[in-house]
Amino acid sequence: GDVVTKSTTSNDRFSTAETTMALSSRSRQSALILFASILALFLSSSIASPSCCTRHLLPLIPDPSESPPDSDRDGRPRLIPDPDPLNVRPDDWDDEDDGEWEPKLIDNPDFAWRPKLIPNPSYRPPPLHERLTTEILKAVPWVVLGVLATALLDLFGPSRDALRRQLTGAGPLKG
Repeated sequence: GDVVTKSTTSNDRFSTAETTMALSSRSRQSALILFASILALFLSSSIASPSCCTRHLLPLIPDPSESPPDSDRDGRPRLIPDPDPLNVRPDDWDDEDDGEWEPKLIDNPDFAWRPKLIPNPSYRPPPLHERLTTEILKAVPWVVLGVLATALLDLFGPSRDALRRQLTGAGPLKG
C-alpha cells in the first residue's frame, strides 16, 4: 500500500505523523507530476501576451505625421540600392531621353529609427473596478500556486516534531 504500517507499542519510537509520512515513492512521483502540471498551467496563463486588438488602449502611440529621416543617427541610409543582379542600368538607356538612371531602392534592414511617441487621443484610462479586477486576475495563479506549494509541503514535508528537533539541534547529525 501507500502507507507503511508498524505495530505500535508503548516503547515505539515512531510517531503516527512519521508513519503517515512514509508514503511510497510512486505516490510522491504522482503528486509531483500533478504539482508540475498545475504549475505549468498557471505559469502559461500568467505569461500570456496581450491581445493585438488592445493597441487603441495604449496611452502613447507613434506620431503618424512623423516621417523617417534619410539616415539614422549612426549614418546608415534608410534606402539602399537593391542588391538584385538584375538591378543594373539597361543597355538601351539614354540619359538625354530617359533621364539619369537610378537603381531601384529598397529599405535598409540595418536602418534603426523609431517615431516620436505622442499621447493617444482615444485613450481612456480604465475605471478603478476594471484595474482592480485585472490586478486580481493577474494575482490568482500565484496565490493558487502558493496554496498548492504549502499543501504539498504539509503533505510530503517533514513532521513538525522532526522540524522542531532539527531546528533545536537534536536532529540526525547531533545524535
